[in-house]
Amino acid sequence: MEEEQETKRMTKKQAKVMGAKLRTLRGKQSLADVATRGGLTPSGLCRIESGESDPRLSTFQGLAKGLGLTTTELIKEIGA
Repeated sequence: MEEEQETKRMTKKQAKVMGAKLRTLRGKQSLADVATRGGLTPSGLCRIESGESDPRLSTFQGLAKGLGLTTTELIKEIGA
C-alpha cells in the first residue's frame, strides 16, 4: 500500500503575509509582466499577492522566474 503524502496548507494569515512580501518584491514591475514571464496569469498572481491562494511549488518556480530570482532565493526572501 502506498502512503499518501500529506499536503500542509498555509493559514490565511500566512498566505496574506507571503502575498504582501511578494508584492514588495515585485516593486514597480507590472503584475502582468511578472505573471507572463513566470508562465502565470495576472489574475492568479493577484490572488497569491492578496493571500487568497496558497501556491504550489511549481507556482513558486514560475514566480521566481517572473521576478528574475531562483526558487531558493524567492523562498528565502519571503520566508516560506
